[in-house]
Amino acid sequence: MNKKLQEIINRPDTWIAKEHPNNLSISRNEFLQGKSLSTGFTSIDDVLHLNGWPLGASIEIFEPIHTNGSMNLLLPAMKHLNRQNRWQVFIAPPYIPYAPMLLSKGIDIKKILLIHPKNKEELLWTTEQTLRSTTCSTVFSWFDSKQYRYSELKRLQLAAAEGDMLSILFRDDKTKNTQAPSVLRLLISNHRRVTVLKQRGGKQDITIQLTDEENSSTQLKISKREKDRSKLSLIENHYIVENSKI
Repeated sequence: MNKKLQEIINRPDTWIAKEHPNNLSISRNEFLQGKSLSTGFTSIDDVLHLNGWPLGASIEIFEPIHTNGSMNLLLPAMKHLNRQNRWQVFIAPPYIPYAPMLLSKGIDIKKILLIHPKNKEELLWTTEQTLRSTTCSTVFSWFDSKQYRYSELKRLQLAAAEGDMLSILFRDDKTKNTQAPSVLRLLISNHRRVTVLKQRGGKQDITIQLTDEENSSTQLKISKREKDRSKLSLIENHYIVENSKI
């Protein structure tokens, strides 16, 4: 097979019909196994196509705007990726993460960057450039209730596909019916109920109710103090946040 074509087939955002298992090459299976990361929740891993968070792909998490319950689901992945000497980036977070709690979960806050774009255009630009960077292991970007064009979200998906990072776009649950090119879309409600709205190659419209034990073991507290405005500088593929506090 043509090398370029095989690379396209091996990408995690390329869909291949499950009804034809012979189309799924051994090389693709091996490739995908290395492109996912366990969520840390068995009940969620069991229903996800790759048995965890897909890496190098755009993931959307929907929840009521200005809430942060879904961050509890990401703590195990953050802890795992903390082993890498790369940044974990928070773009336009509604609240500043509570540093003592992150430290108690084994997450080095010195590897966390907070970026506060001033407008929609800067948010999209910052997210795309960060996704294209090789210096980040995770990119978390919070989108408000504004309308985003499919083409804008497609640029982010393509940027995410260039690397191997965990890419999460947090969006207002009122926008969950809009179209987007993301590989995985989840709806979070009541901090403990997770609904799979869409996933390429896997089942959809599945709701998981996390147990009390699963939920309490990864609880994340958030500081509600006013977040500082920050200035983003891009210097040789490194992102510097000035006047930001964690």
